[in-house]
Amino acid sequence: LLEEVMTANAGSAITFFELTTAAALLAFARTPADALVLEVGLGGRFDATNVIRSPIMTGLTHISLDHQRFLGNDVTKIAFEKAGIAKPGVPLVTARYPSAMAHRVAAAAADVGAPLMPRGSTWDATFYQRHLHYRDEAGTLTLNPPRLRGAHQHDNAAIALAMLRHQETLAVPESALKAGIGWAEWPARLQRLESGALAQLLPKGAALYLDGGHNPAAGRAIGGFLRRELPPEAGAHIILGMIEGKDAAGFLKPLTHRASGLTAVPVSGHACQPPEGIAAAAAAEGLTAGTAASVPDALRALASGPPPPIILICGSLYLAGEVLKANGTPPG
Repeated sequence: LLEEVMTANAGSAITFFELTTAAALLAFARTPADALVLEVGLGGRFDATNVIRSPIMTGLTHISLDHQRFLGNDVTKIAFEKAGIAKPGVPLVTARYPSAMAHRVAAAAADVGAPLMPRGSTWDATFYQRHLHYRDEAGTLTLNPPRLRGAHQHDNAAIALAMLRHQETLAVPESALKAGIGWAEWPARLQRLESGALAQLLPKGAALYLDGGHNPAAGRAIGGFLRRELPPEAGAHIILGMIEGKDAAGFLKPLTHRASGLTAVPVSGHACQPPEGIAAAAAAEGLTAGTAASVPDALRALASGPPPPIILICGSLYLAGEVLKANGTPPG
């Protein structure tokens, strides 16, 4: 498929993402499925995935600063770029946004004639009594919480429910909606590593988690998870590696109040931020910070001292892939 795309491209300028997206769409066209869930890569308006003219549904989850080099530092402008996936006559389901962002998304939807379905109007969801309670004009659903960890996954599940409930092309019974939330797996999203080569390096009593989040919104989501999981007097140890161009200080800020220390590591095979720079950013936030040559080295160093209740490896999906490979537990 890659060879076909490269031949058709005939040497014209093309990015890695554009090339692989074209190959993926070619594969999808030749292998029919009941439905395709297609995630945008960057932005939306000019993204390589935004060639689908008549999707069944479109949806926008939480919007925050990311890919600033391409999208800028104005989150309202980023919302406009994200809303570029809106299509004439195709419902656009969205999360709940601050008013400036909401107006920008609404204007983009109106410009192309996309029916807008923001959370809090035609549909909504709340989490209480250990269940996700969803409602829309068709009725209500009470579901077990997502299998995925973190309160932010309640919001993601709610948007998925709204997208499925507001389309009529694909029949999805209520039983499937309930089962799907419990079946969902997402490697490197607050994934607990309980066995494997790296898990064996853990100091006794420590739990090891892995997350590929790398922007301030991910930092807030992870910080919320740590607040709920840790006793008030305890802190997590963060092992952090980040790609160039990511906002290390913005990612760390929501984590520092529940962190006891940080070890910065490189991301092998990728243009990454120097561990010394990450450690300096962490120290500026008041954390005790150091560096290590690798994640295994960082874990071995932690094993020689008092065990933190949680060790969290985070900051990059590239790093997460490296960790899962080293642990002997790559995604199945």
